[in-house]
Amino acid sequence: MDESWPDDPALKFPMTAGWQPSSDFRQRAALWGKALSGPELGYTPAELASFVAYWQPEGKAFHQAQWELKFADHLRKQPAAAPAGGGSRRRGSFEPSGNYDEKPAGFS
Repeated sequence: MDESWPDDPALKFPMTAGWQPSSDFRQRAALWGKALSGPELGYTPAELASFVAYWQPEGKAFHQAQWELKFADHLRKQPAAAPAGGGSRRRGSFEPSGNYDEKPAGFS
């Protein structure tokens, strides 16, 4: 089995405390249309711990790729923590621009 794509179709497993996404998780997430911003790996240790803590007691079994897809979805739904030095950061979305108090021409 190719170690960079650790998906054995016969292997489903419940979430464990030591679960880790594959080393190319960020690239895989992008292939699934779940592009991630932020840290180099695409997640922080706290985000991974939160995900594992939620799913571990559930006892549900999924393939590695399914766990990673769930994790990518989880990351995109979470408001990202403000980066060091202030400011804000969003995951997988665009930053709106414009003045939202103005009405478009032709509207009263």
